[in-house]
Order: sequence, then C-alpha cells, then structure tokens
Amino acid sequence: MTSLVVEVARPRFWWRADGDRLREWANLQVSPDDADGYQRHEDRDDQRWDLVATAVASVGAELAAGAWTPLFYEDEPTKDGRVEVDLPSPLSPTETHIVRSWFNDAEAVCTDPWDADLGVQNGRHRLWDALRHSSDLLLPIRGTSLRYANPYAASEYESRPGVTDRWQDSFTTYCLDELYFIDWFDHRDALNRRFVAALQEAARGQWPDPTALGHDTPEPLVEPGSTAQPPPPTRLQRIAAWLRGAENHHR
Repeated sequence: MTSLVVEVARPRFWWRADGDRLREWANLQVSPDDADGYQRHEDRDDQRWDLVATAVASVGAELAAGAWTPLFYEDEPTKDGRVEVDLPSPLSPTETHIVRSWFNDAEAVCTDPWDADLGVQNGRHRLWDALRHSSDLLLPIRGTSLRYANPYAASEYESRPGVTDRWQDSFTTYCLDELYFIDWFDHRDALNRRFVAALQEAARGQWPDPTALGHDTPEPLVEPGSTAQPPPPTRLQRIAAWLRGAENHHR
C-alpha cells in the first residue's frame, strides 16, 4: 500500500455517482478527443486510468466520511481541505497530477446533477478516460452552482440590469427544484446529503461554508410549486389552541 495526499477545493460542494450514470452526460457520449477532432494529450493511453479512477473514488470516499483537514492560509477564507488516501499501487508523476488536478479549484471536474443535457463544464477528458474503468466506482464531481454561493457572486448577480429576484432564488428554481425530479440521485449517500444541505443553505440566503463539518443533514426536498406542510402541532400547542377556543366561546 502507498499513500497519496490530495488538496480538495471546497470539500462540502461535491457529489458522486457511478460510471454508468455519468456516461449519460451530453458531452460524454463519444470520446472528447474524437469530438474535438484531435488527441489533446499524446500520452493519454500511457496512463493507468484504472488506478486513477480508484484513487479519485478513494478521495470521494474520504470526503463522504468527512475525513478532511481544513487548510488555513493567511488573510484568506478557508476553502480547501487536505485528504490522505491509501492506494494499492504507487501512481506515476503524471497520474498523480491527474488525480490532484481533479480536485484542484481551477481544474476540478465539475457539473451539477441536473446538467446532463448541458454536459460536463470542466474535466470531460479526465472523466471520460476514468469512466472507461469505473462502471462500479462512485466518482466525485464538484457542483458548479455552489461555487457562486458567495458574497461577490451574489452582488454581481443582483447588479445585472433587469434582475428583480435575489441571488439565492436561483438555488431554489434552478437547483433544488431540478434536483427534486432526478430519480437516480442517491439522497442516502453522505457526500450527496452534504451537497444538498449546502444548496439549501444557499437557497436560504446563507453563504455555505465550503470546509466546515456539522452541516450534513439536508431538509426533505419539496415538490416545486407546492407549499411545504407545517409540522403537526405539539401537545402544548394543541392545549393552547383549545384554551383560546374555550376563551372565545365564553366571550
């Protein structure tokens, strides 16, 4: 066994699915190299993509377990976490770079669960090659929308001409409402639950913390267009309501 240390950008903002599901994304129907008409990396076929996929899935498992250490930098908000995984075989320098770039802020493989028709926004070449060896592995993907759940992006959104709704409304209309109708998304998965909880924080107008644990339990999704049912009254509330009714009856 050998270990690998990976820095993960915004560890609370990731979700995962198996290879068979991710192959349904619009720009993963054929090889990206074939679609582009040229091979981007000449050494593509020299890499052991089965080991890369295993390493990426292992990092995803650690994220699901909440097993990251927040990284602090002077005068900067904490947005990265450090993860260490055990691998069955050492990776080459290039394979190590591929795994680390998968989770790097600027190069992360990213899309949202509801964006299958839109396609993978970044990392489609790496994801395609990993998918060839990962039908049964759960591969972590960073959500695209949550990257904009911050004060700067919110002010930019609300300053656009003609915008009348608050920035957080988009996390309900374009994220949670869309997610409600996705029947394959595993809401029991710990990584996915944390992802949904972060979306719900953004929909409430909060800035979801990208590294803080303890925000792992989402609320049940509500069908779009419906009104959430209030919780049943407690015993004390029922007694108070009865007393108010009795008082009004004697007036």
